[in-house]
Amino acid sequence: MHRTLCCVCLLFSIGAGCGGSDPSSTCADATCAVDALPGGGDSATCVEAWTCTPWETDGTSDAATRVCVDANQCGTTATRPALTATLPALDPEQYECAVEPIVTRGCAALGCHGTETGRAYRLYARGRLRVTGQTIIEPGCQQAGTPRASETCIGSIECACWTVPQLAMERRRSFDAARGFALDDAGAQLVDMAQSQLLRQPQLGGGFAHAGVTMWSAGDPDYLAVKAWLEGATRGTPCNSRN
Repeated sequence: MHRTLCCVCLLFSIGAGCGGSDPSSTCADATCAVDALPGGGDSATCVEAWTCTPWETDGTSDAATRVCVDANQCGTTATRPALTATLPALDPEQYECAVEPIVTRGCAALGCHGTETGRAYRLYARGRLRVTGQTIIEPGCQQAGTPRASETCIGSIECACWTVPQLAMERRRSFDAARGFALDDAGAQLVDMAQSQLLRQPQLGGGFAHAGVTMWSAGDPDYLAVKAWLEGATRGTPCNSRN
C-alpha cells in the first residue's frame, strides 16, 4: 500500500491554497512524492494541479489557445482544462473604457497581474508591464523620434514610456486574457457570469484567497461594470482611453 503526499499550490483561474491528501503532510514545493507503506498493495494516486497561461489569439480572430502545466507532473490529464476555445465576441471598446481602467488600477501592479508568467490573467499598462520585442518611438521628450525597445519601459514612468499608451498588441492581449474569464475550465461560455473568476477572485466573500486582496462586493459599481461587459454590454462609440 502507498500513500501520496501532494502539495497543490494553485494560481489565479484554478484556485489558491496549499494542501495534501494526507492532513499530516507538509510540502516544501508543488511536487508529489510517494511514500511506500508497509505491506505493499495499491498503486499511488497523484493529484493533478493544473495552472494555465492567459488565453491568446492571433490578434484578429476569436480562436484562442493556452498552455496548461500540471505542477505535480502526474503524467495524466483527467482534470486538465481546455487548451483551445473560441473566446466570446465581447466589445473591445466597452472593455477599454469601462473595464480596463478598473482592472488596471487594482490588478496591474508588477507583483500582481502585471507579469508575463505564472498567472492566467495578465495586464499591460503604462508604467507597469510592457510587451517585449516591440519598438516604441519616443514622442516629444528629450530624444523625440528616437526608437527604443518596448521592454525598456517595463515599470518606467519616464516621459518616453509614460506618454506612449498601450500598443495595439498589448491592448489585445489584455482584452483576450480578460474575456477568457467568460469561459469555464472546459472552454464553454458560462451561463451565469457571476461565476466568472474575473469577478469572484477579488470579490469579498467570493471564496478565493487571492493573496488576501479584495476589490469589490457583489453589487458594487466596479463589480457591476465588469459583469455587464462579461454579459455582452456594448459601447457603440470609439474609446480614447490612454491606459
